[in-house]
Amino acid sequence: MLALLVRLHNLARLGQSIDIVAFNGAKDAEQSRRFSDLPGQGPHDAAQAENIRVAAAAHAYDHVLVLVGNVHARKRPVEHFRAQFEPMVMRLGPPSSIITLNMKTAGGTAWNCELKPGVTPKPGKPITQDDIACGSYPISGDADLPHSPFIALGALQGMAIDPDYDGVFWLGKVNASSKAVVSH
Repeated sequence: MLALLVRLHNLARLGQSIDIVAFNGAKDAEQSRRFSDLPGQGPHDAAQAENIRVAAAAHAYDHVLVLVGNVHARKRPVEHFRAQFEPMVMRLGPPSSIITLNMKTAGGTAWNCELKPGVTPKPGKPITQDDIACGSYPISGDADLPHSPFIALGALQGMAIDPDYDGVFWLGKVNASSKAVVSH
C-alpha cells in the first residue's frame, strides 16, 4: 500500500491529473457527533463515506479509486458482535455506480486493527480506540493460485460469486509491512 501511494504521489508530481486524499475516520467533532448514534463500526464507515463524497465532489474526476479493507467495501450490511452496520461503500452512492473488489490471498500476515482480547462490543455503543489494538496479524488464505497478482470481475474459477463484491484482486502470499511512520 505504501509503495502504491508513493508511486501515485510521484505520478502527480510529474503532472498526472491525480489527487490523493486521506479520508479515514471522522474529520472533526461535529462529524463524529452526527454519526455517533450509528451501531458498531457505523460511525467510522459513515465518516469515511462522507469524506470521500466531499473529496470526489471537489473536482471533475473521471474515476475515484478508494483503497480500503474488505469490510468497508462490502455492498451489504455487516453484522459483527450482534451489531449490524452499513459499510462505507453502501453510503457512497447507488451500488450500480460502484465497483468493489475483494482481496484474495494465499495467506500470510496483514496490518490490521482488531478488538483487544476480552473486549466485547455492546450493541448500540461505538467501538473506541481503547477497544482496539493495531499490529501484524496472521490471515488465512482463500486459495493458492499459481498466478501473479491480477484483478478479475466476477468470481474466480471454482469459487462461488460473492454478492458483497463485484470481483476480486489476487495477491498471492502477503506479508504485513511495518509502520511507515512512527508516532511519538
